[in-house]
Amino acid sequence: MLVLYIAIMIVALIGMIICSKKQNTLAIAKPLSILLLLVVVFCGVMVLKDQFAGTGESLRENENKFYNAQAFVVGDYVKANLAGGKILVVADPNYQKDVRMTDFVAAMKKGSGGDVVVDTVQVPGNANEMAEPISEIMKAKDFDAVIAKNSDAKVVVTMIGLPRDLKNLKALQSCKSGKGPALILFSADVPQLGSMIKTGMVTAAVTVSPKAVFNEDPAPSDAKAAFAVRYLLVDKANLAANKGIFGN
Repeated sequence: MLVLYIAIMIVALIGMIICSKKQNTLAIAKPLSILLLLVVVFCGVMVLKDQFAGTGESLRENENKFYNAQAFVVGDYVKANLAGGKILVVADPNYQKDVRMTDFVAAMKKGSGGDVVVDTVQVPGNANEMAEPISEIMKAKDFDAVIAKNSDAKVVVTMIGLPRDLKNLKALQSCKSGKGPALILFSADVPQLGSMIKTGMVTAAVTVSPKAVFNEDPAPSDAKAAFAVRYLLVDKANLAANKGIFGN
C-alpha cells in the first residue's frame, strides 16, 4: 500500500503541474488542480501513518527480542547447570492474554532443549480484578500449591516474585536441600535475595544489569549478546562478583 500511495501522489503532483499551466485556457483546470491537491495531501497522510505504524511495530519487535533473550538464557542455564528437565514458569494470572508469552516460552524451550509449561497461582477472589500485584496477594501455600500441581518439574521459574510470608514457603527449603525443583527468579523484589542465593534457597535470579543500555538500537541477533546488553543472571558462582546488587 505504501508504494501505491506514493505512486498516486506522484501522478497527482504531475497532474497539478499540468493543470496550473492550463488554468488560463481550460476552465476545469483550476477545480481539478484543487482536487489533485487533496489527493496529494491524503496520500501524504497515509504514507506518514504507514511509516509511523511501521516504526512502532519495529520498536515492539526489538523490545521483544530483548525480553525473549532472558528466556533463552535461562533455558540455556538450566541445560548447562541443572541437567535439563521440565521447566515450570509461574506467570501472572492473566498470562494467557499476554501475546508475548508464546514467543517467551518458545525461546526458553530453544535454550533448554526441554519441556516448558506455564501455570499460575490460585488465590481467593478474582486476581485479575485486584488492584495489587499478585506477589502482594498470594501466600506461601498458594505458591507451593502450583509447584505441587506440577510435581514433575525440575526447575521453577517465577515471573511474579515470591510470596511475602517467605518463612512459610516450602519451595525455598526444598530447593536448598535438593529434594525439590531448582528455583529461578525474574526481576523479583525479594528481601535478602542475595543471601537466599548464597545459601541455596534460590538457585539463580535474572535482574537488570548495572551496565544496562536502554535505547532504540537494534537488539543483537544472538540471544546471549542481547541479554548481556540489559540483563544479568546471578547465581552462587558470580554472586560475590556482583556484590551489592541484591543487598547481599
